[in-house]
Amino acid sequence: MVQKEVVVYIQSLLKQGYSEQAIRYNLLQRGFTADSISEHFNLARREVNPLDHAPEHHFILIGLIVVVLLGILSLFWFSFFQPTQSTPIIVEGISADLSLSSNSIQQGQPLVFDRLILLKNSKEAKVHTLLEVKDTRGKVVATQEDDIHVQEEDYQSITLSLPNLPAGKYLIRMEARLGEAQSVANKEFTVLNLASIEPNCFDAIKNQDEEEIDCGGVCDSCVKECPLSCDDRKTCTQDYCNSNTNFKCVHEDVFPCCGDDICESSESKEICEQDCSPRGSPLPDPQQDYVDPFPYTLSLNEKIEEVKILAKSSPQQALAFCDHISLESSRDQCYSSLGESLGRTEICNKVIEERMRDICISRVARKLNESILCDGVIDENKRDSCYMGFAKNKDFSVCPKISSEYLRQFCYQLERVIDEKPSSIL
Repeated sequence: MVQKEVVVYIQSLLKQGYSEQAIRYNLLQRGFTADSISEHFNLARREVNPLDHAPEHHFILIGLIVVVLLGILSLFWFSFFQPTQSTPIIVEGISADLSLSSNSIQQGQPLVFDRLILLKNSKEAKVHTLLEVKDTRGKVVATQEDDIHVQEEDYQSITLSLPNLPAGKYLIRMEARLGEAQSVANKEFTVLNLASIEPNCFDAIKNQDEEEIDCGGVCDSCVKECPLSCDDRKTCTQDYCNSNTNFKCVHEDVFPCCGDDICESSESKEICEQDCSPRGSPLPDPQQDYVDPFPYTLSLNEKIEEVKILAKSSPQQALAFCDHISLESSRDQCYSSLGESLGRTEICNKVIEERMRDICISRVARKLNESILCDGVIDENKRDSCYMGFAKNKDFSVCPKISSEYLRQFCYQLERVIDEKPSSIL
């Protein structure tokens, strides 16, 4: 059954420039069927308005209805169709946000984005994350759930595989939950029809005069290369890259090694004084002579918080405090906090847990604005994220170092766009 006020409503929105897709979605949300919506659209598009001969008082009533419906639509539009303009929701100590590498992808490509989770009231916690991709009807077309261990901040580059989706607009929704606390972030993106895209060197298709997919011919050489540097800045690892490692960096532990803080059976004070002398030398017995600089009334976590303040006046005393923490996880936390505070990656490298160490180094790199420090990040995804942080600040010297093909091409593309339009981006 055709409702006259709905026909007028559609005509009014079309005149204001709203897309048919947006109007259809709104009506679907309000319970109209697809066939009913099409019937109303057919009437709305007629050159002669079927309501032209309606009594005058009907027009007044219809006008009031249109005003009310427009108000509802405006609220709906700003709450759903503009998610990229919204800020992340922060609730009771947790904040989550995501940043898309690109607002459009080709059919068959994964969605690549940076995920950021911040803890407001705790140092570390397990956070449950839910990713959902929805079409314009609200149907979930892809989902992924994870439980992640967060220490103050978790920043990762995520690659989400998608099914072969039809071209159109989609919404990715990320929910981060910590107990009763919850934070949600939304972003809209577009899936492009491959048939409408001109061949290029990063479309995941062998076209043009390419020798293989997206390489050779007019594109870059198909010969794979290792990163410019594999140095993880650790004394006791052998770092290398070749065809046997699939052109990825490998870091093998060297044993025995002078410099790993372990006095091994083949070492002595004469051969390796660094490992075989008491830490904190010239103190003869650091366990007996060391004096805790903090009041005994403070808990260990409170002392680790205070170590940043101590480092400003006495960095050596702050480092000695971290050295004397017996619990490995707390010692790692102390080193990470101190390394970030002082901007010293050599302190970050004392952290045993790889993930925490990588985060520490990434933060020091951003703090000192030295992209070369990202080379010391072990995890490939975190290292790429570290580099991309500099690329987004227009330092494109990092582009060749990025391991992910997709992010590397995006880095180059960003550089070209900025060269063409230096004042219209970032």
